[in-house]
Amino acid sequence: MKKGILAPISSLPSPFGIGTFGKTAFSFCDFLSKAGQKSWQILPLSVTSYGDSPYQSPSGYAINSYFIDLDMLIEDGLIERCDLDGVDFGREDKIDYEKQYHNRRNILKKASKKVDTGASFKKFLSDNSYWLDDYATFMSIKEKNGGREWSAWEDGLKKRKRKVLSEFKKENSELILYYKKEQFLAFTQWERLKKYANEKGIEIIGDMPIYNAYDSHDVWAEPKNYQLDKFLIPTAVAGVPPDAFTEDGQLWGNPLYNFNKMREDGYAFWIKKLKHQKKLFDVVRIDHFRAFESYFSIPFGKKPKQGKWIKAPGEEIFTEVLKKVDVDIIAEDLGIITPAVRKLLKKLKFPNMRVLQFADFKNKKHEYLPQNYSKNCIAYTGTHDNDTTKSWLDSLSKEDKKSVENLASDGVVVFGLIKSLMKSKAERVIIPIQDYLLQGGEGRINYPGRDSGNWTYRIPNGVIEDLRFIRTVKELSKR
Repeated sequence: MKKGILAPISSLPSPFGIGTFGKTAFSFCDFLSKAGQKSWQILPLSVTSYGDSPYQSPSGYAINSYFIDLDMLIEDGLIERCDLDGVDFGREDKIDYEKQYHNRRNILKKASKKVDTGASFKKFLSDNSYWLDDYATFMSIKEKNGGREWSAWEDGLKKRKRKVLSEFKKENSELILYYKKEQFLAFTQWERLKKYANEKGIEIIGDMPIYNAYDSHDVWAEPKNYQLDKFLIPTAVAGVPPDAFTEDGQLWGNPLYNFNKMREDGYAFWIKKLKHQKKLFDVVRIDHFRAFESYFSIPFGKKPKQGKWIKAPGEEIFTEVLKKVDVDIIAEDLGIITPAVRKLLKKLKFPNMRVLQFADFKNKKHEYLPQNYSKNCIAYTGTHDNDTTKSWLDSLSKEDKKSVENLASDGVVVFGLIKSLMKSKAERVIIPIQDYLLQGGEGRINYPGRDSGNWTYRIPNGVIEDLRFIRTVKELSKR
């Protein structure tokens, strides 16, 4: 069994208002190693936009520039310490995305001017040509259009007319180059961190959102892959029906895929996407995997209750993908899971997820109880979409809480639940760091269905260096 911790890069302590690929990230790898952990699960590294969600990104490939560590830029001679004087990055205990957006840009622009455009940079451009030029061009056009989504651009840019696009690139070559340099810095720092983690015996479990945001270079560059009308407006969008999280369902708004079109080129879209994920991570968790069996389709402009499930060619897709990409996949199979979804997972042999908070503790045979786990699964107390286990326990009725306590050993109930997962047959156990810290609602990362106030959680300063905390994690991880 591999034991690990779920902690987003954004949540790491740092002096820059958000977690970065810098010193604390390296210290987090040291912490994991000392605490007997073998896995570090993160959230998507995606660029964030409106709503700050890493699952609604302008790119399925780019890395968020907020994660670029500024101390590292100083060490590399790209900026000076005085460049940070007086810059307000926000509070230490909560991410302020607006301040990140407004106050980092000038620093990164200055750093980009000193980036060596020699062999390493040229290799990066070559290795990432399959997405980077479209991304840099898209972001540049967006910037020149005051941040408006691409559907509101002039017709020539919106529809990628060759002459208009060529003229824009020529007139804005420096801005496009900036976005490429920004990604070079982000990828270079990430590669350093991942290499260090791997040297420490830590695997990185990445997270791949299944859908792209409508306002993304992915949709703009390849509209044929999506269900769009002749005006390039979505005909149907993604979401989920009413469930345990939201009684009215969730309207995500992402354009749905045109699987029939994708079939024509052997699902090259998914092969390219998974190859990229493998380059970034050791293991890839695919969010909302059940949509590869059937996806929930909501007519554009309608509410989730007016949506319906439509069959998807999941087995066909992964038959093609796995011929070309040897990638270790975790299938996030939470939500409404049908026999057909289970059949697909069994066929593909991907490990799925078991979240303890979703268990029926009164039913000893319930599949989410640790004693009933198979080996081919990843066990969690909760995920980034759940409340912390402590806060969840506090919300239960006396009767339900008693049923939960019967599973836990004596002592701290949260710790008892963690121990119960460690005794299961699961191949991996991943615990959100907030549960080891016994944090309450202040530790929650995301409230599904809530448009704002999410993704701001920060790990308290000093925690990962605390020897008592390291011992606690190590002891609770023992089988």
